[in-house]
Amino acid sequence: MGEAKLMFRKDIEKLHRADPMAIHSVIIGIQQQNIPELTEILYDVSDPRSKNYGKHWTKQQVDDFTANHQAVEAVTAYLQANHIEITDRTINNDYFIAQAPVATWEKVLDCQFHKYEITSLKKTSRKDSTVFIRTEAFSLPHELANHVMGIYNTIDFPFPSVPDAMFRDRKEAANRDLYDAMTFAQEKKAMKDASTPYLRGEAADAPLNPSDPSMTIHFNDSQFLIDGYVTPQLLSTYYNVSNTIVSPCNVTQGLLEGLDSAVSPQDLTMFQETFKLLVQPIAEDINGHVTNQACNQTLYEDCYESNLDVQYMMAMSQNVPTSYYYDPQSGTLTWMPWVVYLSNLTNPDTVYSISYCTYELYITESVATAWDINAIKLGIMGSTIFSAAGDDGAVGFMARNGPEYCGYFPMYPASSPFVTAVGGTQGPEKNNPEIGCMSFSAYITSGGGFSNLYAQPPYQTNAVNQYFDEVDGTAMEPYFNATETYVYGFYLATGYYNRSGRAYPDISLLAHSYIIVVNQNFTPVDGTSASTPVMASLTNIINNARKQANMSTMGFLNPFLYAYGSYFANDITVGANHCSAYSDRCCIEGFNVTTGWDPMTGIGSLDFPKYYNTAMNLPVTTDDDSVNPIPTGNDDDSSSNSLSAGAIAGIVIGVIVGTGLLIGLGVFVYFRFVKSATLGENTIRDPLVQMK
Repeated sequence: MGEAKLMFRKDIEKLHRADPMAIHSVIIGIQQQNIPELTEILYDVSDPRSKNYGKHWTKQQVDDFTANHQAVEAVTAYLQANHIEITDRTINNDYFIAQAPVATWEKVLDCQFHKYEITSLKKTSRKDSTVFIRTEAFSLPHELANHVMGIYNTIDFPFPSVPDAMFRDRKEAANRDLYDAMTFAQEKKAMKDASTPYLRGEAADAPLNPSDPSMTIHFNDSQFLIDGYVTPQLLSTYYNVSNTIVSPCNVTQGLLEGLDSAVSPQDLTMFQETFKLLVQPIAEDINGHVTNQACNQTLYEDCYESNLDVQYMMAMSQNVPTSYYYDPQSGTLTWMPWVVYLSNLTNPDTVYSISYCTYELYITESVATAWDINAIKLGIMGSTIFSAAGDDGAVGFMARNGPEYCGYFPMYPASSPFVTAVGGTQGPEKNNPEIGCMSFSAYITSGGGFSNLYAQPPYQTNAVNQYFDEVDGTAMEPYFNATETYVYGFYLATGYYNRSGRAYPDISLLAHSYIIVVNQNFTPVDGTSASTPVMASLTNIINNARKQANMSTMGFLNPFLYAYGSYFANDITVGANHCSAYSDRCCIEGFNVTTGWDPMTGIGSLDFPKYYNTAMNLPVTTDDDSVNPIPTGNDDDSSSNSLSAGAIAGIVIGVIVGTGLLIGLGVFVYFRFVKSATLGENTIRDPLVQMK
């Protein structure tokens, strides 16, 4: 069935053979039907130029369309015959949870299981959580070969936490300031110059105190603005959001969390009270990581990430019930528990925000397939998945360890074509122009690049082509070298980027110096993990307004963003993502920001009233199957139900351009699901990067 990608995982240590009598639990993915057709349906109901736009399906319709009863019966019979217990299954029987002694699994899968440890996590106070049972290769019995999509907790190794406590101790440097646009060479020279004080500012050791005049220019009950920092009020002011209270509320929202993170309700309450927001608790705690002990590091690894996600998602779409799902694989991160959880939801949340990502090259074929199918189903049901683009530019978090780790390293799941990847910007927090978030003046560099796993989806082909038309043959052209280099323990064309792969991010928002409450203190943090829940929340305001107007939710957002983004996006034209977070490492690999879409800031950031009005006035299908005309009006008023004349002209042009998108879709679906179904576990989907 496949092999583990341990050649890419030098942080994994094999300990010893697993106890043959130890009970090991696996997730069995049933081979589902009609997935290529389901992908085409997703694009049809998600393209606002289609007559079927917004005609989302129910959970039952999706399940009926993809159910494979023959496979369910065959797998059930095989497990029973081999005395393997099915402990749980999803409501559509698309995933089984099964357990048996290790010896049984070794027999039926023709493999050997060992205990492994993620060595980068050895120093954690919860060391046992980093030891797990896996195998490096297995084979499916012939009785199951045509019925199983994947068997998980086998070759899919957990992912490590990001080095250097990515979501912790990101304190604002007291002397830092934004600077005017420089060339990349000038930026790197400035970084190396220890005499450049605004790039080498000393970090503030104490938590922020909004009443401390030495740390603020102004902070008052009417504005709640702190010079140099992001607050909910700054986000509303800069992006022109007139009201973040969603009432009456007809939507929900969810956060997917992991890596032994927890969220503090008392910190949430303090945050809401301080910034005069609605005081509202988390609506649903799945797997029990909502606790006032969240910041106690003898119990949990981290509360910064979860506190950030919850506080700003609930601040920017107030009064919306928010669910907090924690991946139960304590201390590590896998994607399959999320997939199983989401597969069981009859009425999923209208938006989901994911602040976690890892190297795309860690992802096995079967995990990617399971994730994609789940994302496609959610999109058809009217939900949107937002995923952080990463905080280490185009080069990945390993570049923090030295130049030998430089290269183009796309991050997952941001690189999936079925999620909306969110990048990061900075500037307005100090009343400066909005630019791409860069670690020589912030603490992170917005992620972005091109997937080696996914072909470029048709909805973004024109935007990507325009980017290369703009930069090819100029000083802005990205470095490219396909010569293989031995790096990170394997041979890889580190200077190679796949310009025909899925490009990300799709859109960006502020990601630098967000004030959050941690352990009853104020502290600033950076991250696309900040911009992502904010983007999800703002979209949910629109979802609620559309539902009140008897329209569909936005659902899978990307076709809409690329079709009409030029009418509501603030184009970002300054930035480069050659550096990792914390600014200690910069590489020759990376991308420069330019006009239009680029692989650092996507289509740009939001002018929210225009975003709102564009979404509210699309020709969408109503309950009587008629198509609404597009009215004209003032697109600066978020309460107006209108589009500008320019936007209407753009939509008419978009209809023409849409013909090309539909033609390209057939090619994309073929490579993504038809051809990839015949590929081996280690084969990268076309177009591919060959690795030894």
